[in-house]
Amino acid sequence: MPGLSALVRAISIVALLAPWAPPVRAADKAVEPIGIHPDNPKYFLFRGKPLVLLTATEHYGSVLNRAFDCPKYLDDVVDKRMTLTRTFLLFRELASAQNPASTCKPNSPDYIAPWPRTGPGKAQDGEPQYDLSRWNEEYFERLHRFFQMASDLGIVIEATIFSNSYGDHIWALNPLHPANNIQGVGASSYLRTTLCSMKRCGISSRNSCGRS
Repeated sequence: MPGLSALVRAISIVALLAPWAPPVRAADKAVEPIGIHPDNPKYFLFRGKPLVLLTATEHYGSVLNRAFDCPKYLDDVVDKRMTLTRTFLLFRELASAQNPASTCKPNSPDYIAPWPRTGPGKAQDGEPQYDLSRWNEEYFERLHRFFQMASDLGIVIEATIFSNSYGDHIWALNPLHPANNIQGVGASSYLRTTLCSMKRCGISSRNSCGRS
């Protein structure tokens, strides 16, 4: 079944399929991933040229937030001469009075996860529970599209699969909380030192299905 280990493999496959490659017009050249510049380790080497990675924060929800306008955002990245974007692939948080809005704080109906919401039960955010035995096609189509658009514009992506959930109130939103999926697997309380090991509560056993 698609679980956290399978998600890691799936995202890795997506990255390999669109490894921040050159646009089609340069596809005749060998494609190599970004690396350290061989002549000056203070720079990266990207598509045969030196590169400094420059970006801005608070746009981490580009993929998981259905309401977020990815093309407009990436065009703005290019316009501001930035070269990097970071996107979270699972992490989600709640709006607060101190920080009422960011792309990582979508309204619950607009949150897109790697697994579909099927119910019949309700998750803790009031939306249908997730089915961890299936992949969410909408999520991966949006992920592929985001990677390809960034590649065409020459933007490097830092894809963040794991993230500190900071507390139980944020972990309560995660599809891998047992109250949020119909399989009932996962840790009911966020444990910072062990959660991201993928060894807790049957999560790592749901890795028999790959996704590309």
